[in-house]
Amino acid sequence: MIVGNKTTIIDFESSSMNRKVSNVTSATQALCIGSRISKMVGGMYKIPKKKMISVLREYKQKQTRGNFEKLLDVLKL
Repeated sequence: MIVGNKTTIIDFESSSMNRKVSNVTSATQALCIGSRISKMVGGMYKIPKKKMISVLREYKQKQTRGNFEKLLDVLKL
């Protein structure tokens, strides 16, 4: 879905009311760490890997808006 200048992906196929989700960390890892896509992304954006991993861990432990904003900042989004 595109709203204004922002693109949003909505995935209802794997939705659940009972399990803990990790879409943010999974997507970030897929795009930025150890995949073919991450090599392309790394060539375009200089994202500090250690900082990104640290912020991802923080977000995974405590999924708050503030921690999400920190991640967006590190990812330059």
